[in-house]
Amino acid sequence: MSEKKRVTNKKLNLDDLSLFSYQLSLMLKSGVSYLDAIELLKLEFKQGRIRDTVDMIYESIKSGRKLHEALEDTSVFPNYFIQMTKISEKSGMLDVEMERLSAYYDNMEKARYKVRSALIYPAFLFVLVIGIIFLIFIKVFPIFKEVLTSLGGDLPTGIQWVFQLSESLEKIGFGLLALLILSVAIGYIYTRSAMGKEVFDTFKLNSRLSKDLFKKLAALRFSQGFLMMVKAGIPYEEALLYTAPLTENIHSEKKIKEASNDLNNGISLPEALERTDVFPKLFTSMINIGWKSGNVDNTLDKLCTIYEKELDRATKKITDTIEPTLVIVLSLVVAIVLLTVMLPMIQIMSTIG
Repeated sequence: MSEKKRVTNKKLNLDDLSLFSYQLSLMLKSGVSYLDAIELLKLEFKQGRIRDTVDMIYESIKSGRKLHEALEDTSVFPNYFIQMTKISEKSGMLDVEMERLSAYYDNMEKARYKVRSALIYPAFLFVLVIGIIFLIFIKVFPIFKEVLTSLGGDLPTGIQWVFQLSESLEKIGFGLLALLILSVAIGYIYTRSAMGKEVFDTFKLNSRLSKDLFKKLAALRFSQGFLMMVKAGIPYEEALLYTAPLTENIHSEKKIKEASNDLNNGISLPEALERTDVFPKLFTSMINIGWKSGNVDNTLDKLCTIYEKELDRATKKITDTIEPTLVIVLSLVVAIVLLTVMLPMIQIMSTIG
């Protein structure tokens, strides 16, 4: 048992959570007890971390633990998953809740994929463009310099400056590359630390370049989780505390927990959420309308649909903006090469002719 705990001490990913809850919901809807369902899951998942996890759950339930307690014993399920399981066990709606959780984690994975795609592709293009520019300066320009020098004649001041820059980069290029890699590594390590992650998360929600995307992402994740909590009949104050970590952003998590305290102090839900400054204006406006009409759950359902589409638009906007910008930058570099090298070469060859 201790070995399995050692192997599976990392949280399950979104795909595993979605698959586990989906398979469990199918069996529970067939009238199978959750102990028998977990035993059948042992046959379904033949290897890997999720199989070790299912083994641990089965042994815990056999020893008299309830399902939510068995999930907690593994230490690989998120608190939200455990709490929703606990609530559904009490209400007798475990099969329905497992199906909801499956859809929820599936949607969360889709949202994460969209954001990663929107950020990784432009980052790759940026690195590619910088690499091409670097190679032009340290490989192409030295060749042009040899050719122009062999032809004779005075070189224009502009091209002399370019060649000097090329020589400098050729000498210190690998040092700069090593420094760049070291800086990226230090930055990555810093953003994985508690303080660094909070600083980076705050930046994402406040930067003019990224806040549109990450506020919409926070709105989507919050809406999906908060909707499930509200439908389960959990008080808003408690639901906010459970839902806060789902945004996967330390800054927004703190702000949403502060909103829970605001509710305890008599402030309304719409005002408390607006004070966080975590969500788009449309989001808080619709929550306010839902609050006044007594249809917060229906409003949250609509917001889930809205922000799934809005996230698509936001990610597409980033790609559509950055890609042509990088292409323009590369085109300008090529143009500079032609103007600073090819034209003087043609002039010198004309003079020799």
